[in-house]
Amino acid sequence: MSKLLELKEQRNKAWQDAKAFLNACETSDGMVSEEDAKRYDEMETKVTNLTKQIERLERQEKLDTELSQPTSQALTSQPTVDVSKEKGDEKKGIASDVYS
Repeated sequence: MSKLLELKEQRNKAWQDAKAFLNACETSDGMVSEEDAKRYDEMETKVTNLTKQIERLERQEKLDTELSQPTSQALTSQPTVDVSKEKGDEKKGIASDVYS
């Protein structure tokens, strides 16, 4: 399993755990105790840190893909064939075949 997929699964599990914890700790008036709020904040920080790590790895993959592309196109014509003659472009002056 790729590191990126593994981190996404960890983040999802951490987020589901944090939501379940918050729902379980709410009192009848919708408030949570200071201790539970602190614990939830720690869980949320873990989710945030995982998100940052995932974003770093995604940027790294994107850069790897971009930088692995060739910088120039490969030669597709035959190097021994004079391309200018194929197109009908005649050289003029001292570069012409007549001059040689």
